[in-house]
Amino acid sequence: MEQYRVTRRNSPKQEEWLASGVEWKLINFDQQQAIPSPRFDFAVASTPDHSLSFLYGGVNNSWGIMNDFWILNHQNLQWTKIVKDSSDDLWPPALRDAAGVFCLGEFYLFGGKSNGGTVSSDVWKFSLALRKWSIVNRGKDEEQAKIASKFGHSATCIGGSFIIIFGGSDKNNNLYNQLYLFSNGTFTEIEPKGQDRISPRMYTPIIFNPIDSSLYAFGGYVKISANESANNDELWQFDLLAKQWKQIEKQHSAIWPPARSGHNLFKTSQFSNNFYIFGGELLNGLGTNDMYSFNILTSQWSAISMDGNTAPSGRLGSAFIQKSYSSEEYILFGGVSGWTNTKILGDEWIASLH
Repeated sequence: MEQYRVTRRNSPKQEEWLASGVEWKLINFDQQQAIPSPRFDFAVASTPDHSLSFLYGGVNNSWGIMNDFWILNHQNLQWTKIVKDSSDDLWPPALRDAAGVFCLGEFYLFGGKSNGGTVSSDVWKFSLALRKWSIVNRGKDEEQAKIASKFGHSATCIGGSFIIIFGGSDKNNNLYNQLYLFSNGTFTEIEPKGQDRISPRMYTPIIFNPIDSSLYAFGGYVKISANESANNDELWQFDLLAKQWKQIEKQHSAIWPPARSGHNLFKTSQFSNNFYIFGGELLNGLGTNDMYSFNILTSQWSAISMDGNTAPSGRLGSAFIQKSYSSEEYILFGGVSGWTNTKILGDEWIASLH
């Protein structure tokens, strides 16, 4: 396979900042301001400097799948809707559960489910410079099309130079646990060594830690029998240099987050030894608004306390976006409340970690 280059980075020498609490503030928009309509399971990604975010599609209040495209300016919290310049321009179909990632200066969309249950086999790329969409994997063979035809999978950009795709489901509801490197319009499987394997799953975000050159994956939706699936509370590490999966066992931590899927996974800085989870769907089918941090060095989870008198409702399928490169502020948008008394959400919040 094409060799990807990953090197381990040394952790900063100074004592690392770790959040212990979060305070929430609802953003009240001017009624004249254009903002995305309420939705969930959209594709979203940010530029490396956390100045812009891109949002595509998702499911709306009428349970329709959308094909609108928005860019958020983090500095002034202004949304801009991007539209076709001409009828000849290419444009992705309506999509939900597509994997979105920003890499090599462009926004990518992988797969996703469209109206009628069709699962896209295309990889779309939006050029920020040209303001145009194009299909990256045109001329794909049957095997490449099968790999691309997923929904509920996740993607991450490694070192600003290549993309890794994980998990997801196909049109027949088969779940997957493969990792693929995507480069030059082609998927190449990263074949793990050793006996340990993460089980197939979907709605499982992944995050890259450059200090130990590893991907981390928490939770997700997995099969527990031939006819039954449920949310999961496992934490897995994939070492990109050794190409090995390792499950991080619960006995290492006195606190452990409940099983969930469709949650957000994020870091406060690229070289932090901690990552955080927010929200997701619990085993009872309801969204949660809890937050936890995980320390990679100690294998310990900590609960993040909620301060103040106001907070967003529980949700899954939302966006949780770092406001700026050096900020402990995050932008929360959208999602769905869960599957009892379901409410599709369009509110926007600022989360201040401290």
